[in-house]
Amino acid sequence: MRIFAISARFSLTLRSTGLALCACLCALACGSGDHTTVPELDAGADAEAEIHSGVNVCPRFDGALVMPQRIAPEESSLITVSASDPDAPDSQLTFSWSAPSGRFSASDESVTSYRCDRVGVEQLTVSARDRRGCASELKIDVECIAN
Repeated sequence: MRIFAISARFSLTLRSTGLALCACLCALACGSGDHTTVPELDAGADAEAEIHSGVNVCPRFDGALVMPQRIAPEESSLITVSASDPDAPDSQLTFSWSAPSGRFSASDESVTSYRCDRVGVEQLTVSARDRRGCASELKIDVECIAN
């Protein structure tokens, strides 16, 4: 799982000494920086510049609820997860569910139900992906019991 705790935007106020100013953020290991040039200003003048770092902070899971956590093969468990994106609207997150066996009612939503096919503990995996492609995973155990 990749997690970056770096702010993705910076605002600067630049004061000119009569020379053209350039506000740059160098490329980072996890993304390339953008570059903003401020036009030539009179000495003592201020200019605002916003620089986008190119850093993408991955989504994070805030919680999960499994009801019930122990089910028989003919039963289903309701599962909901909550995730947030630190640097974009949460509504732009996409989800995907997977499991070694069994089936989901909706494999691309934050809320789904799961039915198991075999007895034992199944480890379900949910992935939350932001619009820039950074994904985080959460593992959830559901116990499938014999009737």
